[in-house]
Amino acid sequence: MTRLELMSTRALSENFKLNKVFLFIKVLIFLFVSWTSLAAKIVPYGNESFRDPVFATTDPLNKKQLFVLEKSGKIHILSEKTKKRRPGVFLDISSKVLNRGEMGLLGLTFDPEFKENGFYYLYYNLQDSGLTKIVQRKSIYSPEHGYQDLNEEWPILEIEQPYSNHNGGMIDFGPDGNLYIAIGDGGLRDDPLNHAQNRSTLLGNILRIKPLKEGKYKIPSDNPFVKTPNTLPEIWAWGLRNVWRFSFDRDSGDLWAADVGQNKREEINLIEKAKNYGWPLYEAAKRYKLSVELVKDQQYENPKFEYSHFRGDQSITGGYVYRGQRFDEWNGRYFFGDYVSGKVWSLKIDPRSKDLSGLKSHGRVSLLSSFAQTSTGELLMMGLGQRNLYHFSK
Repeated sequence: MTRLELMSTRALSENFKLNKVFLFIKVLIFLFVSWTSLAAKIVPYGNESFRDPVFATTDPLNKKQLFVLEKSGKIHILSEKTKKRRPGVFLDISSKVLNRGEMGLLGLTFDPEFKENGFYYLYYNLQDSGLTKIVQRKSIYSPEHGYQDLNEEWPILEIEQPYSNHNGGMIDFGPDGNLYIAIGDGGLRDDPLNHAQNRSTLLGNILRIKPLKEGKYKIPSDNPFVKTPNTLPEIWAWGLRNVWRFSFDRDSGDLWAADVGQNKREEINLIEKAKNYGWPLYEAAKRYKLSVELVKDQQYENPKFEYSHFRGDQSITGGYVYRGQRFDEWNGRYFFGDYVSGKVWSLKIDPRSKDLSGLKSHGRVSLLSSFAQTSTGELLMMGLGQRNLYHFSK
């Protein structure tokens, strides 16, 4: 071997060793980033206590405040800065609310034009009858006195529940300014009345309406079944069992819904116009109620993700796509959990296909009832029986 060849061989060897060092450093960086991500702990969000919190949302006039719902019928205001609760309550309708089992005060959202019109909306079960009510209320605000509810309530929808479970409970305005409402299939088990495959009932669907004044509303002209015979025009998507929580991605506007399963599978769906998600013919992607025949030429949408009850996870709680600032590596991941096991997970969303993959575990919250977002997109969690709200801390 010539001296030139020997020098060249040594140089290649040195380059190879150097590349190995760089590769080793990259692996260490990757492992460190992954470890710091997974090392984020779930800790109490301040020291304020709540009784069976089921939802929280940001104040439309002061983004540094949160409205926190208690299942019994009370709504409190919590400062994001001090983590302290404002004196008194924003609203107490506990005398109207049937707080039993899956029933109670379940949902709250504010009108996109709340600053001008003062309207906000509640989803609750009525005392004595258990009737599902979606109502419009009005509040006024002044710097001197804060919020003052006008103690007027206008029913938008009143839905009879044949059984006490599967009440749905989520309401929220989409980026299009319309109100989306999740209604359960009416309860018991296996959807005995086949509501979710019957478009002449509001049960087992996600609805889409445009609220007006004093409980009145109109049907958006682009709703999918406006001109379809024997179909209620409020329906946006159907074939759902019990969507307890859904959310809109702050960046893309996509609507993600977690549908609670029967006894084997839990599922996450990307909710799209007119689509049929299969319940009770399917539980997630598995054929379920064999006594009901599939409809020829009807397409049944498969979930984007599903999991079994095998490891004690039995009731999905939907969350949000992370768009906060504290954990850059979580951007674009959908967070969700399980009410029974308390586990909290996340999945990466493919921005093109919308497929979900890369399951990560983030800890536990006992009896995980709901997620929430702060004004900056950070995530909060809460559980029935828990006194605190929770968040992620590095």
